[in-house]
Amino acid sequence: MPLYWIYLALGILGLLSELVLPGAVASAFGLASLSVAFGLYVGWLEGLPSSFLGCTMLAVVYSIGLRAVVGQIGQGESHEGEIDEDVQAFGSVADVLQEFDEVKEGRIRLHGSDWPALSHDGKISKGEKVKVIGRENLIWMVEKIDGGEPHP
Repeated sequence: MPLYWIYLALGILGLLSELVLPGAVASAFGLASLSVAFGLYVGWLEGLPSSFLGCTMLAVVYSIGLRAVVGQIGQGESHEGEIDEDVQAFGSVADVLQEFDEVKEGRIRLHGSDWPALSHDGKISKGEKVKVIGRENLIWMVEKIDGGEPHP
């Protein structure tokens, strides 16, 4: 049996196995085997050592090429959005958990977490609403919202 029949069978098997194990590696091996089978048939390659080396090199080349092509065709969804939590929090409304005293320090609840906060608006009672305007390390800077009376 000529050697090219073996490479032809391996090539077909490699392409069919791509249906079971997708990822372009089996296709690369299948295409390389088919290419070597053609090279053996037309006389460009002779014998097992050159055909094995040719198949190995072509499988690497096809693998890199197929991955690039498949990557361009089958791009997944991507979402580019703001991931900086500080920027997302700026302008948010928070509840006052601990009254802001004369030192202008208090505690707020922002997005379900309790945080220390500073305000330059004077006394702010527990239960009032404040707006987040900045952050210094772990301390949020807030300002009183007009009409942010305590909840009953």
